[in-house]
Amino acid sequence: MPGRLKIVTLGHRFTVAFAGAADPAHLAVKEAAKLVALKQFEHAIECLKSWSNKHDIDFITASHQPRARLCRIRRGVALDIPDICSIGDTSPFHSQVEAARISTEDGPLRQSNLRSRFIDRLLTNKNLGDVIGGFPTAVEATSAGHRYLTCSGFYTYKFPTMKSGQEIHQSVEEVYSGEGHFQLSVMPIIKSDIPVMGVCLLQARTGYVYSPLLRPSGRSIKLLDRTEWEGYETEMYRTLQKAMDEEVETLSRMFPKQFVITEKTQADRI
Repeated sequence: MPGRLKIVTLGHRFTVAFAGAADPAHLAVKEAAKLVALKQFEHAIECLKSWSNKHDIDFITASHQPRARLCRIRRGVALDIPDICSIGDTSPFHSQVEAARISTEDGPLRQSNLRSRFIDRLLTNKNLGDVIGGFPTAVEATSAGHRYLTCSGFYTYKFPTMKSGQEIHQSVEEVYSGEGHFQLSVMPIIKSDIPVMGVCLLQARTGYVYSPLLRPSGRSIKLLDRTEWEGYETEMYRTLQKAMDEEVETLSRMFPKQFVITEKTQADRI
């Protein structure tokens, strides 16, 4: 923590996700966001193609301008995808993707269990190697709007007995023993098409606000000024929500045509 938010809603029902070199990818997303703000969506695709060709970055874009379009960008080439695609090191998730593709031949993809199977693989760290990790983040992209989805997970662990200067290695069975646990909750804002998301770690009494167009990494928020945390969950969630609302308001001032906060949106948050 905090890391980078690798899927970013840029407004106007246009979302981009990336895998690869994080620093140039962040710059690419910010450059594409300026073009999306002008509703120059094809130019935004060309921008991402250029960054992908020059750097080790893959992109996926999802848009509804006006038709639904899913596009994968790799090595400077854009390819429209009819159903499912993945970027970066795709080998650990190949079986999940193929199973979902087969299971949805007679029904909509959103009714498959692909999302839950992906999250399970990511959180259990099964055969992911050294470069895949983090917490799962999902965006629902529809013609009505693109918005982050709520996601909560419980991590279990076992504290090893350690001595100063000693290196300890634990098996997967020991790590996921269930002797200790903490909860990680992804908290989206209600408003669609705004790139702001919160993450809450209750046991650590700490939250993070991600707003990639304002800063590349998450901003740490102290949620509670006391040792114990049980019984104060609602207070911590409210503190994080307030920080997220402030971030949204900052974005709306900086990009007034791209990220609009209506009176109805304010009332919904209250």
